[in-house]
Amino acid sequence: MELSDSSKVEEQKNGVKGFRQTDTEFENFVPVLLEMARNATRTPSELTRISALQILANLSLKDNLRPQLVSHGATNFFLEIVRKMSPSLSSVESQRLAAKGLVNLVSNRKDLRMQVVSELTEEIKMIYRNQLDAVVASYIQTLLH
Repeated sequence: MELSDSSKVEEQKNGVKGFRQTDTEFENFVPVLLEMARNATRTPSELTRISALQILANLSLKDNLRPQLVSHGATNFFLEIVRKMSPSLSSVESQRLAAKGLVNLVSNRKDLRMQVVSELTEEIKMIYRNQLDAVVASYIQTLLH
């Protein structure tokens, strides 16, 4: 291995470390992001609320941030949006983002996945009646399998 190869390996290791450090920095902002997405009076811009929701859905991909998201109530928040019970975020785009976040959040916890599936019984019926958005339906079907 040449000197240049070893420096590339070191750069790759530092890059991974940098990503992990960035992930831990997001832990502090999970409650703030949930509040921004949830509260229409404090965050009047729907674009800002959807952006916060998108960030939360993407953060749910990170294994080390999932417990933080669950402990701050992201699971229930995502469920509210998928079930169209959230007055602040009721668009199809927000439903899709919430469904994505929900699938990512419960992907490695069978007990939590079963709880979510039991909460979504009406939406599962809507899938079979073809009354639900196709993208949201595919995310929910992913939970079932």
